[in-house]
Amino acid sequence: MPKEDQDQARSGLFSRIAEIKPIGDFYDHTYISLRNKYLFHTVGKAANSTVKHVFYTIDLAGRRARMPSVHDRAASPLLSPFQLGETMMQDVLDDPQFTRFTFVRDPYSRLLSCYLDRIADKKSRPHAQFVRAMGKPVGYAPSFEEFIETVCAQPPAEQNNHWRVQCVDALVGVIPYDFIGKQESFDADMDKLVTKITGKPQEKVAEDVNASPSKTGSTSRLAEFFNKRTVELVQEAYARDFDELGYAREPEWLTATAAPKAAPAKPAKPPVRRSIRLKEFGANVSRTVSPTPPYLQQTNGTIEQDDYLIETDADGFLIAPEYRERQGDRIYVLGDSFVECSFIQQGKRICDVMNARMADGVAYNGGYSGSTTLNIYNGLLNRVLPHDPKHVIFVLPSNDVLALIEKGGFWNFGNKRYSPLVPIDDRDYGTDDFDENAKALAPLLALMCETARRFGFKLTLATMPFIGTDYDKENWFRIRHRTVEKYEGLADKRRKLNEVVRQVAAEQGVSLLDLESALPNDLYYDDVHVNARGAEVVAERLLAEIGKS
Repeated sequence: MPKEDQDQARSGLFSRIAEIKPIGDFYDHTYISLRNKYLFHTVGKAANSTVKHVFYTIDLAGRRARMPSVHDRAASPLLSPFQLGETMMQDVLDDPQFTRFTFVRDPYSRLLSCYLDRIADKKSRPHAQFVRAMGKPVGYAPSFEEFIETVCAQPPAEQNNHWRVQCVDALVGVIPYDFIGKQESFDADMDKLVTKITGKPQEKVAEDVNASPSKTGSTSRLAEFFNKRTVELVQEAYARDFDELGYAREPEWLTATAAPKAAPAKPAKPPVRRSIRLKEFGANVSRTVSPTPPYLQQTNGTIEQDDYLIETDADGFLIAPEYRERQGDRIYVLGDSFVECSFIQQGKRICDVMNARMADGVAYNGGYSGSTTLNIYNGLLNRVLPHDPKHVIFVLPSNDVLALIEKGGFWNFGNKRYSPLVPIDDRDYGTDDFDENAKALAPLLALMCETARRFGFKLTLATMPFIGTDYDKENWFRIRHRTVEKYEGLADKRRKLNEVVRQVAAEQGVSLLDLESALPNDLYYDDVHVNARGAEVVAERLLAEIGKS
């Protein structure tokens, strides 16, 4: 890729963040460990000092180094985003081996704690910043009501990080968090995180370690400070924190403050606003991805350590800019990472090859890593149908096997990779009966076929391609799958799902493209992903299917 294109692809992440909040805040409050593969963002007044202390201790384990002050960012053993640069920072956000987390706090308690610790104390830096924003001289003592009125009137980008809307400050929606802990359940949440990252539980974190310089007791004093007006202001200004982080707008203590309406009986769990998940890179994306060294060890060497350009259109489909204005039939190829081909250079991916060889019409790459059939059907309804497709080719995703061994199958709302809803449920669903869950595939495919008939486009169902023979001779096999028995169990499940595709295609009278054994092993770089030569062969098969070869 030309250097100019690489530089352009790398740009974007930091500038997007700078539009949301000061980029310096992002640098100062985001911590990265390449050693232990985690990233966390600290939210002001949400146990951030204690979180830093715990993870400084983890990263310094085994090193002959003194524990630095958690309040001295320059002395931290953990990296800041500016030290990585945009490309490597994006890799950290994308890498499934990294754990990305933050801790948040009830908005009412956090604001009162901030007032008592940072505003009532006239010597603090936030106090000086705050009174200047009020147009008052340094040393002015604002009341709590003045504090709430002022911070609720500020745009989040202008707020101090101690009272900034937490979803904005923590960049929820930009950083793909694997875990969002809460100060109210700190011990249990921290135990989960430390166990996940180190393999060993951390006992009594909150009791043994509290690195915060001050405790305000704000939680027990909420009814003392809040009134009807301040409650209403916070509910409006911090709506995202209530809705997306699962905090109750009207907890029990509000009955003592003459809240706007009577507090309902406390639910077993706080309300959470959920939404259907679109599995996609996003609209108008231009960035690069790179395979990590551990990922490359699980391949046969036919992909390289390099930057691979990812560019999407306004509807989130992977497509090179030169083909976006072409007229003619719209062809959509839907699937998971097999279709996506992120580690093949732009111009050589399956749909790129199709576009280069078609005289007219456009092939849109609708592949996305981690997609299941349910995710893809949702994308068909919400991303493809509005554009009057001529032909849709659905390639059965290999992720279906992994999703269907989970309890709930396609509808496991606790699996961060496969859940069809967000935010992800924090319950542990466990595993389940694959054969029973797999019964959901046929009706989903039948729905897809009926959708094609109702909306008037041609549908092709394609079986899942994978290496099914001589796999134990491949370089990646022992690292990626360990034993023949484990891989054969996985391959058997893939064959069962492919047989469902064949049966549904026959019953529904739609075209079948059988890719299961269509490719020789040297066209893959591991058991389910093709290399550049494989992408070219698959593209020829798809062109023949749509009658444009």
